[in-house]
Amino acid sequence: MTDFMIGDVARLSVEISNVDGTLADPTTISIYIKSPSAAGVTFTNVTKDAVGKYHFDLPLDSAGSYGYRWQSTGENQGVSEGGLYVYPQRVV
Repeated sequence: MTDFMIGDVARLSVEISNVDGTLADPTTISIYIKSPSAAGVTFTNVTKDAVGKYHFDLPLDSAGSYGYRWQSTGENQGVSEGGLYVYPQRVV
């Protein structure tokens, strides 16, 4: 888990591979975000960096634990999950 503070932007990245382990694009990809202050939201406007490489920039506006789940469907389907913590102020 990575730590941030309110006002930061977290870059959430994922790599998708085929069954041979080669980077490959899925048919669709989305990211589900669960923030500490709201119900979960799914975003489909992720950025493709290269074949099989994607990211989503998440503005952090609430203190607490965030969870996220990448999900690809169709060809090269799969999931990847993670989390991060946002402090109300910088921890030294």
